[in-house]
Amino acid sequence: MTGRELYNKEIAGEKIRRWQRESGLQGQEIAKMVGISAPYFSDIRKGKQRGSIPVLAKIADVLGRSVEDLLTDQEAGPETIQVAELRKALQPIFKSETDDIIEGIQLWRSAPHNFKAAFRSLLDA
Repeated sequence: MTGRELYNKEIAGEKIRRWQRESGLQGQEIAKMVGISAPYFSDIRKGKQRGSIPVLAKIADVLGRSVEDLLTDQEAGPETIQVAELRKALQPIFKSETDDIIEGIQLWRSAPHNFKAAFRSLLDA
């Protein structure tokens, strides 16, 4: 069975809504990080739009999950990245500047080892 056959937009929307609540991210923040419009993201999370696999993969990644979690009934275990924890850690440093927090999360996603080193240097300064 292919991912397309397994994909149920209503179930995926439920998962995205739950993961969003857990992450503490606003819909507009997620849409910006994914590179889609806020209304399009809203339609995906409500199960009104199917969303392409690349878009779903980006949404899942932003929320610390994998696209496979959307396409199957199985989800990652406790090792799943907790975006909410990272957001709380970054909030005081960036003084609640949403764009800075989004950039920090994007940097962390793209190069976690570099982010860790930069973060450590920032804390030592």
